[in-house]
Amino acid sequence: MEDKRRRVESRRGGSSSTTAARIEDPFWKRVWNLKCPKKMIHQLWRMGHDSLALRVNLRRRGMRIDTSCVMCGRYDEDGAHLFFKCKSVRHIWAELQLEGVRQELAELLSAREVLEAILRLKPDIQSRVITLLYIWWSERCSVREGGQQRSGGHLAWLIKSYAEEWSPFKQAKENASQPPARKFWKPPPENTVKLNCDGAFFADARNGGWGFVIREWDGGVISAGYGKLEKVWVKHFMLRL
Repeated sequence: MEDKRRRVESRRGGSSSTTAARIEDPFWKRVWNLKCPKKMIHQLWRMGHDSLALRVNLRRRGMRIDTSCVMCGRYDEDGAHLFFKCKSVRHIWAELQLEGVRQELAELLSAREVLEAILRLKPDIQSRVITLLYIWWSERCSVREGGQQRSGGHLAWLIKSYAEEWSPFKQAKENASQPPARKFWKPPPENTVKLNCDGAFFADARNGGWGFVIREWDGGVISAGYGKLEKVWVKHFMLRL
């Protein structure tokens, strides 16, 4: 019975303890904790396990298939070629000003080393690289199904735009650009009044406006008014202030 269990585990690719060790690997936790769309993380996970349906992988698993690259048709389609060495994708890396990163990743010996290098990248560069890998794989699958390959320049623009949408830098910028908390009117001491006023001036249009309101301590309005300023010269306006 024990021998039978071992043979089953061997066919599944290892023992249950080995599978648990992979799940608990801190490296993969870092991958799954990346601040990017989950569909991109899933692709990185598949890349790291060499489980993408690349033609070399399919041939290795017993399929009778032409292993030529779908995008260029010149070399065998493995991960290193498709994502980093194919002439079609190299143009995209260059358009995104990531040629140095491409060269570094292309020289690595395993998919895991590639992911480790990606995890070390600065956030803005990391977001573009992850998006590039995702968009390029989607493009490859579309071409394989008969779709027309889009230009490298168009894909580079698409990658840059998509990366900016989910980039941690955009999220931080949006949080910083949020308007300050709304301030509410505070009443003055009892039996007194309070004057609030404000104004604005637009130098390009040379106009502006002003307004005021006077309230009693219980919130009752005593008086209010507003006015416009048109065709105001800056020097004259500054002197009046």
